[in-house]
Amino acid sequence: MGQLSLSFLIYPLILTLAAECIIAFILGVRGVRQFIVIILMNLITNPLVNTVLRLVYDKLDLNRVMLYILILILELAVVLSEGFLLAILAGRLPLKPMRFSFVLNLSSFMAGLIASALIWGYRNIL
Repeated sequence: MGQLSLSFLIYPLILTLAAECIIAFILGVRGVRQFIVIILMNLITNPLVNTVLRLVYDKLDLNRVMLYILILILELAVVLSEGFLLAILAGRLPLKPMRFSFVLNLSSFMAGLIASALIWGYRNIL
């Protein structure tokens, strides 16, 4: 992978980490352990999801509906896997682990939509 091709991994990861850490803090997370778990989870799941999306987008000719279904399936897998990891590793959380995972992932997904709309225009992302 060249330097330019890594941008599809780095920028979404930075945005995700910022969004999820801010929301976690707003919800009352203060423990270093919880933030480390959130960061480590995203260091695994975010590049994985973006790589799968990029490979599928580059290799298959999916229409928007099929692409959105793939995104939904991948995001659901992330919410479930991160919720499971939060339940095991994070200790005390302001919400139940699956709800907490859903809220964090929804916030980073929305941040990504907003960033995409600002960069490419809303008609290109919907």
